[in-house]
Amino acid sequence: MAKLDMLVHLIENTDSSTFRELVLDYLSTHGYVTPRLTDGPYDGGQDFAIFQIPPRQTPVAVQTTVQKKGWESKLKADAAKALAAFKIEHMLFFSSRRIEETDFSLIATDILGRLGVHVTRFDSQSLASAYFTEHRTTRLLEILNIPGDTARPETAPQLSVKEEAAFSFAFFGRDPNSFRAAVVEGALMSYLVRNGPTPRTDLIPFIRSGLGLTDSQDSLIHAAVDRLLQRGELLLLQGSLLLSDDRQDDYRALQILRNEQWEALSDQVVTFLAQELEPATASVAGKAAMQDLGALLLVTGPATADAMKKGSSSKDLWGEARNRLLHLNATLDAFSYPSGPARDTALRKLASIATSSPLAQLLIAGELFVALMAMETPSLIRALGGRGTVAVFFDSSVAIPIICIRLFERPDERHFLAADHVYRQLKSHEIPMRLPRAYLEECATHLMQAARDYSSLVERDNDLRYSRNAFVAHYSWLARAGTVGDFRSYLRGYGFPSAGPVSLSNPLSSPDGARTRDLLMDELERRFIMYGIQTYDLPKPKKQHLARAETEVQYVLSKIPGWRHPILVTHDTGMVASLIALSADPSEGRLLCTQDRRLLMVSQVKDFHWDAMRPDVLGDVLALASPTDSRISVVTPISIAMSLADSEAELGAAVLDTLVNMEGVRLHDADLLAKAQEFKRAYVRRGGSGNSDLIRAEWMTWKNGG
Repeated sequence: MAKLDMLVHLIENTDSSTFRELVLDYLSTHGYVTPRLTDGPYDGGQDFAIFQIPPRQTPVAVQTTVQKKGWESKLKADAAKALAAFKIEHMLFFSSRRIEETDFSLIATDILGRLGVHVTRFDSQSLASAYFTEHRTTRLLEILNIPGDTARPETAPQLSVKEEAAFSFAFFGRDPNSFRAAVVEGALMSYLVRNGPTPRTDLIPFIRSGLGLTDSQDSLIHAAVDRLLQRGELLLLQGSLLLSDDRQDDYRALQILRNEQWEALSDQVVTFLAQELEPATASVAGKAAMQDLGALLLVTGPATADAMKKGSSSKDLWGEARNRLLHLNATLDAFSYPSGPARDTALRKLASIATSSPLAQLLIAGELFVALMAMETPSLIRALGGRGTVAVFFDSSVAIPIICIRLFERPDERHFLAADHVYRQLKSHEIPMRLPRAYLEECATHLMQAARDYSSLVERDNDLRYSRNAFVAHYSWLARAGTVGDFRSYLRGYGFPSAGPVSLSNPLSSPDGARTRDLLMDELERRFIMYGIQTYDLPKPKKQHLARAETEVQYVLSKIPGWRHPILVTHDTGMVASLIALSADPSEGRLLCTQDRRLLMVSQVKDFHWDAMRPDVLGDVLALASPTDSRISVVTPISIAMSLADSEAELGAAVLDTLVNMEGVRLHDADLLAKAQEFKRAYVRRGGSGNSDLIRAEWMTWKNGG
């Protein structure tokens, strides 16, 4: 992940005079002398300056810019001017923005080819990295006019030893593959920054307690102390351990930077709230909201890690995250923030503002790695660490939203957000994506059902935005936004025949319906392959694997109420049996990505050597483990915020889905359709259960006039 993003962000927001001071400081530190400006004052474009590195007399031109656009033409012009006026053949180009290597390379190659002038680039990313690696972060913050106060802001959460270690690891950690050692080192240095010189005998038990380690793990702490002593980062003075001056400076800079970023995040929250509240009220409300958001950030990392742990459904931790958002909702209530859609948008936006900040990304990543310390490492993390490969299987609950988004657009709904997130992260990590043929069949069957059973409903009822048929839900969102045509033209986008007789009969009982399903499978397969998702024929499982899978699937079904079609149970059982068989090969990890809580529960069996994860959680783990310096996003808290809204619409969709499964094409009858919608409204008004068995029973009574 981009651990320097906080520094990069500050550099990108400097004005021209501050950036000029930064460049002069960098040049002076690296031996450049005798600047001579050749134009007028800096104006955001740039004059260039002449420098030398003694004892050599060869002149070097230096150009700086804070411009977002137009730097290319200015660089070409100044390179030509430097060559013509001063015979300079080497230029240093400093930009306060990030300049992509591919973009710069094209310009630099052109200048070298035409003029023979070599241009070297220094952008916000490389400058931040240079000051950081040279232990001069505090100096950088001084130049950027960041106050050197290390006191914790009033609204910032008080970090525990473990949380301090997590943040320190995420910022300073050298090697993600040895994060256990790096976290212990971070805890040691964070403690010494706070408390000063400390005898080893006092330090060890404190770190053990703070990180939740056992007495038998003291060797980890002693080894970390020895490594830091060998590297010169710790010193031993009169029997006490203390940090070296360089490390003291690093950690002081980290505290200053963290405080500055927290205040910047607070300002963003206040600015957002001021769109609906008076400025004075928004300022007070912002402080209160920041306490809720800080608590949300602290629980997100451990909850993400817990979702990967065998034997845990992560219900408690995600429940805590949900409670934090509910408390934020109550905070907005207290300050009379508008309710309804505006409130729903505010919860999502505030969660997004918080989790997208560089500060939050470091904190969540560190918390995730620390939480993983006590866990058996999942196959995904082992593969990302370079000790094998991993393949991800999609079921239809993830595959359908992905293909919907790829062919059309993404609606503002949590299941589609999660599917898009995991797809982009898997593509970025070049992890193979596979769709078992049984789930491709489900995709085609869902498409047939959408055309056959929902055509009379889909343009009449907005609640179907939350339908369990993802094609129907997707169309409903797009239709509401006015970005799609009629339902039939929408279906054609997936390869649905546009002309000629097409049987929509149940493919399980009708040969004609089966032919339509097979045709749609072919069309969908081509589209999935186009977006890098390969269909996969699962190996035929052995009898013992099938028997074990049947036992575990049936057990989970007995624990989760609601009817499930037998063919779906057969598909899930086959998937589980195949994963049991495939996991015998330790060279490749297998992970099932699903929104289905039944399959997630099955995967929690402790002696299963395969994993299952929700798409939002998997996407977040991959984003936090990204080896690149690109900006990342964490979507799980946003997904939870989305789940707080439109609960009535979700219940309405559950009622309609149940009635469609019961009545099918009979709902094309106007009288029955009117009765169904009347039943749904009454059921939602009294707050009925989303359990499909209960809905079925009450519908039969209602329908028959009971």
